[in-house]
Amino acid sequence: VAILCTTSGTTSHPKPAMLTSQAFLGHAAETLKVEPRTPADEYVSVLPLPWIGEQVAIGQWLLSRFRFNFCEEVETTAADMREIAPSALLWPPRAWEAAAADVNARMMDASPIKRALFAFGLRLGYRALDRGRRAWLADVLVGRALRDRLGFSRLRYATTGGAPLGPDVFRFFRAIGVPLRQVYGQTELCGIYVMHRHENVDFTTVGRPLDSVQLRIENPDRN
Repeated sequence: VAILCTTSGTTSHPKPAMLTSQAFLGHAAETLKVEPRTPADEYVSVLPLPWIGEQVAIGQWLLSRFRFNFCEEVETTAADMREIAPSALLWPPRAWEAAAADVNARMMDASPIKRALFAFGLRLGYRALDRGRRAWLADVLVGRALRDRLGFSRLRYATTGGAPLGPDVFRFFRAIGVPLRQVYGQTELCGIYVMHRHENVDFTTVGRPLDSVQLRIENPDRN
C-alpha cells in the first residue's frame, strides 16, 4: 500500500511524494518512542491532511488509537480548541505567531493592573526559563489562565515545524508553561526525524535525531 503526501511547492501546485505504508508506520512508531500516546490522549488536526505532519499524526493514531479531532469550522477553531483541550498539537510557526500576537493585542486593551501583572508574571517566567526551571508564581499570575484560554490546559506535546519559529515566540510559550518543541524532517523521508526532547529544549536547534536515524555532516569547507 502506498501513501501520497505533498512536499515542497506552492499551495496551489504541491509536489507529490509516494511513501510505502510499511516505512510510514515504522517511522510513526519511532516518533512514538519519543512522545508516547495512549487512547486517552486528544489531538486536534489543523493542517491539511495531505501534509506530512498530519500524515505522521494519522500514523501515530493508527498505532496508539488516541482521539483524533477536527474543528467544526475555521472560525470556531479557538472555541473548539478550548472545548477539546488537546494533549498533543502540531502547529506551523505562523499559527504559534498568530496566537502570541493575539495574546499581546488583548493585553494592550486590558486594564493597567492586568497589564502590570502580566508583565511581572512573564518576567518571572522568562527568568525561570533561562535557568531551566518553572516559576510557580508566574504560572499563577499568567501561565495557567493563558493556557486555559488558548485551549492548552492539558497540552503535553506541543510541536512546531515546517519553517523556523522566531526565538521570541518560542520563548514566550515556554515561559507560560507550554511544552513547545521544534522538529525537522522531509516528506520524502516519511516526515519528522529530528526533534527536541523534553529534557533538552534549545530553541536555537531542532533537537536530536530519532534512534533509527543517522545524520551525516558535510564538510563545511567543501565548495
